[in-house]
Parts: sequence; C-alpha cells; structure tokens
Amino acid sequence: MSTPQEAAPAPDELAHLSLGEIQARQAELLALITQTTSAIARVQNHRAGLLARAEQAELPALTMKVYRRLALQHPKFPTAARTALAMKHAKLWGIFNRAGTLAALAILRKEYRGYMESVGFVETEDRELLQLQDQLARLREELFKFEQLELLHPQRGQATPLEELAPLAA
Repeated sequence: MSTPQEAAPAPDELAHLSLGEIQARQAELLALITQTTSAIARVQNHRAGLLARAEQAELPALTMKVYRRLALQHPKFPTAARTALAMKHAKLWGIFNRAGTLAALAILRKEYRGYMESVGFVETEDRELLQLQDQLARLREELFKFEQLELLHPQRGQATPLEELAPLAA
C-alpha cells in the first residue's frame, strides 16, 4: 500500500497541476483510504478473534478447576473479588449451573480480555492499528488539500467550448 508521502507533489508543484491531475489524485487517495479502512477492519477483527479465542480457551466454563488452572497460568489475574465471584458462582460439582453462573462467567471473561490486553497479548495488532490509523489520517489530510485545491483551481467552473464537445457527441 502506498503512502501519501510517496506520490504527493511538493507544495510549489500543486499550483501547476491541471484540474484532471487533481481529480486523478483525489481518486487515488479515495482508493487508498478505502484500502486502509478495510485493512483497519481486518486487523480489528483479527485482534477481536485472538482475544475471543483466548478467553474461550482459558474460561470455557466457570468451574473451580478451570479457575485454578487459570490462576496458575496467569498469577496476576486472580484478585480477591474475582476469586470470590468464581467461588460463589462456579458450577456445582463442576456440572450444574448455579444462579448467576453464566453472568459471572461473562464478567470474568470480560475482565480476562482486559487483562490480556493489559499484558500485551495483542500488542502487535495494536501497533499495526495505530500505524494504519495514522496513515488514514494522513491520507484524509492530503485528500482535503486536493479538494481545496480543486475548489480554488482556475479551470473549475469554466464552460467547455462547444468545439471540444463535438467529438464526444459523435
């Protein structure tokens, strides 16, 4: 994917661009914006999938056995409040849901997701998202400049002579 700096004309060259060149660059920028937006969506979906798979793998159900294994693998995750929640709502004999088991499982999964984000589980995806969002902002800024340039271009709003339109009608 190209970046706006690669193809952007220098500021003094902008004044000499034809209206067609300005509009062509706008079309290129719109295509790059669309590609970048799609890339951001793909990375966000991938990031969300990684977290969802991790929370499903580590907390498939709320049993004390599962919670103890989670505590061994991630010793910083259990807190007094989380442990009390797990103990109060864990499945009875590891089989039967108690009142609040599913809600407590949802809470613990959400907190586990936050924990995994805080320890850098999706750090690569977060860096990539920041880079893509920065690129998108630069592309939008450049597009805005070209839109302004198009509005100020001297050829804009001029009538096309009939002699130039005649071949198009034939």
